[in-house]
Amino acid sequence: MNKINPLIVVMSCNKNRDLWKDILELSCNCIVFTGCPDLDTDYKLMDRVLYLKCEDTYDHLPTKVYRMICSILDMDCLLK
Repeated sequence: MNKINPLIVVMSCNKNRDLWKDILELSCNCIVFTGCPDLDTDYKLMDRVLYLKCEDTYDHLPTKVYRMICSILDMDCLLK
């Protein structure tokens, strides 16, 4: 029987980055994602924080979620 190993994604914004350490300690299968419009690439995963090339505002929430899904599907390391 296959064991389910869910990936827990937590949406946040850069102004709340002081909370990320505590969030990431909740589970080793947890990542935080946030917008970072100045990235040179579509996304960057560093220390279980997924930075997405998009605005980090409430108005851009749909774009942020869409880019998070696309990025995770693009990264083999998160799907294992």
